[in-house]
Amino acid sequence: LLHIDELKGKARDIFKIKDINEKYCEVSVVLFDHIFKQIPEIKSVHYKLESDGSLNIKYSTFYKPLDIKFLQDFLADKLKKENITIDPMSTKFKFIKSPLQTIAGKRVKIQR
Repeated sequence: LLHIDELKGKARDIFKIKDINEKYCEVSVVLFDHIFKQIPEIKSVHYKLESDGSLNIKYSTFYKPLDIKFLQDFLADKLKKENITIDPMSTKFKFIKSPLQTIAGKRVKIQR
């Protein structure tokens, strides 16, 4: 017989991002995933936390790039509902033509 004492789901990173008061807030990447799933045009999103606490986000869409200000404001608004207030301009977005992962979540390319 097989006995399982504990079962863990997929482990995801926890980012420490800076809020508008320069305080670090812990945010699970899962929250970012849920936020960006609300934008139907987005196909894939990849996050990089910078040493200064800011975020760089690469994204791909089904058609064309989205308005950067819209993305910055959308993220800031959704984080504010979680009691995390960030400067929308502190997040950098970069459109990429093809996703870095397959639909199954496997790496297609290595990013440096």
